[in-house]
Amino acid sequence: MKFLVLALAFSTSVLAAPATGLFIKEGRRLLEVKKLINDGADIQAEYGFDKFCYKGSADATLVQILRFKREGNFFSGGGGGHVLLGGRVNRGIVTYDIALRFEDEVVPGEFQNVLVKPCR
Repeated sequence: MKFLVLALAFSTSVLAAPATGLFIKEGRRLLEVKKLINDGADIQAEYGFDKFCYKGSADATLVQILRFKREGNFFSGGGGGHVLLGGRVNRGIVTYDIALRFEDEVVPGEFQNVLVKPCR
């Protein structure tokens, strides 16, 4: 009987676990970037770079970001924006951060670095 209760509690907590991946922090809410892309949102124009955070594995999130880029969904604004050049995981003692590098579409050679920290 104890095993059944423990198994039920574990499966409920796994189902309630938040999604892994890239998010945009908007006040107290977290908006999933994958869902925004699927909904056709222009993330760069509507949210910018400074609101990114991630949940779960930094490595898995970076893979997701690079997949967005391959699919042509990350990042480019109409009328000039920034193109993702690449990224890497900075492995710290306490947390890992994702470092992204963007190049301006209008002014080639002008770069912007973005540090994506874990969501809190």
